[in-house]
Amino acid sequence: MTHQVKLGTKPVNGSRGYFLCKCDECGWLGSSEEATGGGELYYCPICSAQEPDEQVGAAQVFNTMLAHIDAQAARIAELELALFAENQKRLDVERQRDQLLAALEKAVVRQAYKPGSGPDWWEQGRAAIAEAKGGAS
Repeated sequence: MTHQVKLGTKPVNGSRGYFLCKCDECGWLGSSEEATGGGELYYCPICSAQEPDEQVGAAQVFNTMLAHIDAQAARIAELELALFAENQKRLDVERQRDQLLAALEKAVVRQAYKPGSGPDWWEQGRAAIAEAKGGAS
């Protein structure tokens, strides 16, 4: 059965009587200090299954930790792809904005030379384009 990997957050402190345990129900691996209950009866802190396995071998620990690392690497790759897609969208919008500003600037230039258009209109148009581009003209 494939489980989502869940690791405990506390170190295993054998000198205080805690030990490493693994839940067969949900796959949690961690210190018995995190388990709930007390005395001889304790429960998984994630799914509340009774008696997480106390007999955890080094290979099982290593494989669980490796699965956790692989899951985190996959999540990072997924987030990087989403970030790349969002960045591409932003670049596309910026290109469209630049094209529209260029078309507007051409229209302003044509309009500025029409009879009856005064210098105030010209300067207002240039200032609006410069502001939209984020700088001075």
